[in-house]
Amino acid sequence: MQLLFDPVTLVNLILCIVIVILSIIGYVKIRSQTPLFIGAGFFLFGVSHVATLIGLKTALEPEMIIVRAIGYIAVCVGVYLIIREIMLRIKIEEELKREQHGLERRVEERTVKFQASNKELIASDAKLRESETSYRGLFNTIGQAIYILDPEGKFIDVNNGAEVMYGYAREEFMGKTPEFLSAPGKNDFAAVVEKIRTAFAGEPQEFEFWGLRKNKEIFPKDVRLYKGVYFGRDVIIAIGTDITGRKRAEETLMRVNQKLNVLSQLTRQDLTTQIFILNSYLEMAKKQATGQEGIIRNIESGELAARSIKEITEFTKDYQNMGEKPPKWQNLKLAILFGLSHISIGEIRHSVETENLEIFADPLLEKALQGLFENSLAHGGHVSRIRVWHWIIPDGVTIVFEDDGTGIPHEKKERIFLQGEGARASVRGLFFVREILDITGITIKETGEPGKGARFEMTVPKGSYRNYQDTHDGKEDRP
Repeated sequence: MQLLFDPVTLVNLILCIVIVILSIIGYVKIRSQTPLFIGAGFFLFGVSHVATLIGLKTALEPEMIIVRAIGYIAVCVGVYLIIREIMLRIKIEEELKREQHGLERRVEERTVKFQASNKELIASDAKLRESETSYRGLFNTIGQAIYILDPEGKFIDVNNGAEVMYGYAREEFMGKTPEFLSAPGKNDFAAVVEKIRTAFAGEPQEFEFWGLRKNKEIFPKDVRLYKGVYFGRDVIIAIGTDITGRKRAEETLMRVNQKLNVLSQLTRQDLTTQIFILNSYLEMAKKQATGQEGIIRNIESGELAARSIKEITEFTKDYQNMGEKPPKWQNLKLAILFGLSHISIGEIRHSVETENLEIFADPLLEKALQGLFENSLAHGGHVSRIRVWHWIIPDGVTIVFEDDGTGIPHEKKERIFLQGEGARASVRGLFFVREILDITGITIKETGEPGKGARFEMTVPKGSYRNYQDTHDGKEDRP
């Protein structure tokens, strides 16, 4: 073996060594096998250069050709991989550019949409402010006091009417409950809170409330509660009306009625006295007219008229008291029996099938029911049975009074409730019955079939009837 010094071969060897080292570094950095193929090819070239420098080129020429061929193949593979990676990178870059263009386009579109949405939001906000301004204007032009309460019963808004009614500024209401406005000792505030809860559940409420103004003046007002929506929130809308004037008018009317009742009572007493005196004179006249039949008949007619006047006077006492006392809960069966106790129905069988039904009616309910029995006795003809029963309807309860008499002709079904001719007819007739029932909203109509008996249907509105078992459950003694 003889060393040969060939500068070109030596430089090529050094370049091969550098390329191999760079290939290894490239593999370590990018974790790609492509540099290794390039490095392997130049490593083989370096081997052939070493063989040349140490004088083995001629001896190993076939082997060196194979080594160089393998080296070229490795370099070609490396170049191919490089070209492929370049093409792939170009493709990726093009895709990235397309994605970038698409992203930019989407950004532009979203920017346009955002700008449009922003304009809509600005317009919506302007409309909202305009709506709120309109609402506030309408809210404040209503003369009644209006309060907006949250589910906890605290004020979140009031109108000018509430400020005027109580003398407080709007800010002084905020966050407080109606107890802040309550006259001490005048309201059952636990009941007020319960009514607020009931109203929030969807059932409107109405009640009287004694308020306390900022100047310490106490006054009555009517309050109505409704469930509503206030700018997207479920709330209670309370409407308050000062009823001081109405209360004063009621008190004045009560005093006037009391005076009229006293006058009516004195007049009735005087009439009763004069009727007694008249009867005495008529009795004396009958004795003096013995044997004069025509005069006696006239005197007896006068006595009959005097008795009618006395009877009418007694009934006007009941009519005078109608509506004087407040309505109350009454057991219907007991009211019927009390009414029957004042009259005699002879052999007529009666059946009262009202169980434990109680209705809210004027204290003269007993007289009204008595009037229905008297009507059957006076106009029913051959009445042998009277039945009173009831059934529940969606809007209340219907009470039926029916007999098996001659009934009422179709053309008279409405006229029987009109005020009859003469005072006696108006006081003792069905007109009087209807007037008593109407005080608490109870309606009456005749629905019987002519020839098969009279049938009166009395409809008691919802809230004005209950069962006896409910009277001790803590409910208010009002419908």
